[in-house]
Amino acid sequence: GNRQVLAAFDTSFARGELVALEGRSGSGKTTILHLLAGLERPDAGSVEVAGLELTALDREQLAAHRRDHIGWVGQEPGLLPFATALENSVIALELRDGGRRAEHEPHAREWLERLGLEDCVDRAADRLSGGERQRVAIARALARSPEVLLLDEPTARLDEASAELVADLLLTA
Repeated sequence: GNRQVLAAFDTSFARGELVALEGRSGSGKTTILHLLAGLERPDAGSVEVAGLELTALDREQLAAHRRDHIGWVGQEPGLLPFATALENSVIALELRDGGRRAEHEPHAREWLERLGLEDCVDRAADRLSGGERQRVAIARALARSPEVLLLDEPTARLDEASAELVADLLLTA
């Protein structure tokens, strides 16, 4: 049956603000992120992100909004399995800017290196560990320099040292 996940939820976030959602499993954290990313629609109310009312947009407009303004890392990294770490990191930039791979590769490579993946740049995603795949997904999102960065449990698959590295980068990026 249907279950009410969020009731009377009202908040806003300032530009540049780092916010962590905490709560028990099933409390609605992922739902909030999906609403903010335009991956789900609320049954009632509104969702405004980066100056746009998401509930007023159709599917194509939502996809364009995500592409142009949102950096998203879900609980699953969502990488192309046979593409390299670098190719996976560049693809979002190519989609946003209509190609120009050679122009984007240095920037994507820099983020991979900052996340400790310099030895994995040319390795296919299906040959990476779970933690390496998660860091590639984070590099892909950060390389886009999004207006809004949404991360759903970004350090869950990471060892302690990698989790600290990611946390430090998020605080300074």
